[in-house]
Amino acid sequence: MVGRGLSDDFINEFNHEYDKGSWLYELVNDKEIFMAIRNGSISFYSRGCSIIKLTFNRRHKCLTGGTHYKYLLKPEIEGDCYIKFNNDGGVKDPDVLPNLLVNDLHDIKTLKKTVKPFAIGEKVQSYKIIRKHSNIIDTEIELGEHSFIDLAAIKEGNEGAEITFYEVKLFGKPELRMQNTEKGITHQMLKYTGRINKNRDLLTKSYRKVCENIVALKGVGDSGNQYSSNVMDLINRVAKNELELFIRGEPWLIVTQFDRNQRNGKAWKPHMERLKKEFGKRLMLVGDGRNVRLK
Repeated sequence: MVGRGLSDDFINEFNHEYDKGSWLYELVNDKEIFMAIRNGSISFYSRGCSIIKLTFNRRHKCLTGGTHYKYLLKPEIEGDCYIKFNNDGGVKDPDVLPNLLVNDLHDIKTLKKTVKPFAIGEKVQSYKIIRKHSNIIDTEIELGEHSFIDLAAIKEGNEGAEITFYEVKLFGKPELRMQNTEKGITHQMLKYTGRINKNRDLLTKSYRKVCENIVALKGVGDSGNQYSSNVMDLINRVAKNELELFIRGEPWLIVTQFDRNQRNGKAWKPHMERLKKEFGKRLMLVGDGRNVRLK
């Protein structure tokens, strides 16, 4: 289980760079980009893909960024799209190779286009859910070794603020139809529940720190960007310790990407009834992520 939170030095340098109106300003204010605070870093997501991981270099007192090389290949280039080789197998004109790549973070628009081929499966549906909700505070949350749950949302409950976790599954995933097996969804969700409850104190501390960071980071907490004014009011009260913060131990299951015929099919009906019995109100069957309404 990994905690969450940024150092004061990170935040100060972030705000300094933001005030310049540079690439970071554009990134933070891009409404298609979702920002998630990690342990000493920030991940920026486009279409469900982590396109930039921002860290703080303590030695040089500056921000540093990284991305997977696959996101740097330009989707459109001028001229010939083919790379030619010599008879010895070498590239005929190696000087053209750098022109195929996004060279810096100022070109956010192109960087978002490079992501499209890799935005598939549950990433797409999670992205649709994120775009429809201004209270999602985290994504791809590590709950243990090689164990990640898709979404975390914050809302006000009866006794204070609450963090709820959600797992997103596509209708066609075989684990939804598996019973009494470790690969089935029931076992997976029970494992999530166990790890959430085991790490409840760390999760509470981490997400209170995330709230503090959101308030402190320039542009991030501005209403209308990632969070609505009501959500920012809630986050502010958590950051100031005006509200207790609670972690809901049982995650919700969102099953999506299906049509009416698939939902009403005879083959699916027994699995749907079993899932309803096992998860009750924590099961959400919604054909498309853009129509999900988190509870």
